[in-house]
Amino acid sequence: MSFPDPPTYAKNYTAEAVKNGTAPPPPPVPKKFKVFGEEYDLEAPYFPELPELGLTQVYTKCNTMEEYKTELKKLSSSIMTAFLDLISVLTRDPLSDERHQQFENLKTLFINMHHVINECRIVQARATLATIQKEQNRQLETLIESFNSAKIGAIKYVQEAAEIGERFLEEKDDVLAKNDKFQVIETNCNEMDPMLSHIFGEDDTRKTLHAMPEYGDTQQEIYKYMEKRRTKTKKPKDKTVRLEKEKESSSYKEKWENGEAELFSKIKEALKVSNSEEEVLMKDETVA
Repeated sequence: MSFPDPPTYAKNYTAEAVKNGTAPPPPPVPKKFKVFGEEYDLEAPYFPELPELGLTQVYTKCNTMEEYKTELKKLSSSIMTAFLDLISVLTRDPLSDERHQQFENLKTLFINMHHVINECRIVQARATLATIQKEQNRQLETLIESFNSAKIGAIKYVQEAAEIGERFLEEKDDVLAKNDKFQVIETNCNEMDPMLSHIFGEDDTRKTLHAMPEYGDTQQEIYKYMEKRRTKTKKPKDKTVRLEKEKESSSYKEKWENGEAELFSKIKEALKVSNSEEEVLMKDETVA
């Protein structure tokens, strides 16, 4: 689907022609036009006078809001009086011809009152617009205050986080300075002792062993420490393989019970060595 070509007069409105002022002026705007059959006149007053519409005007021309208030009060009193006169006529003689005159008087008063109210629409629109602008300004001020408070809170939290980070780095440097003499051994548990391979698990034999803390000299406390380092292994689905594994573990348990004295002695020696190095380090720091 192709679009129609632009009108030929569009060539007269090039960028250079508009910049140089040689472009023809736009066509004049009509003062009168019709929209959906209703005629509009841009030069006519916003509210035409009642005599121009073929109606009777009973109020005087108003220029200030006080005059509008006075005229509206007068019209309200006149409407109440005309309504009472209509009720009186209908009470005396419902079929009297005077009732038509009272209806026309009441209709004219209502038309005049609505016309005066419509003349106040301009003032009402201006006041409504001012109220809307004030409300928008208030909302913007509230939003700015909330942003400022959030900004202050965010800056405070960032400063606290920075202080915590600095303290953490300082403490970390102190800890590293104290622990630089600790011995770290990376080896295979099977090479140290076959019992350790059973305790740590078959799939987790290579570990980094640090100097162990002082848990005590009893066998039960050392056994608790060793149990903490145990890792769980998956049980094989084959029943035969599982039985062989259980039998193998029972043999490991027997080996553990038979050689526990030798293992405890090795652990105690490692603890004594690490504790002696720590005491020497603490003495060096005290002397320094």
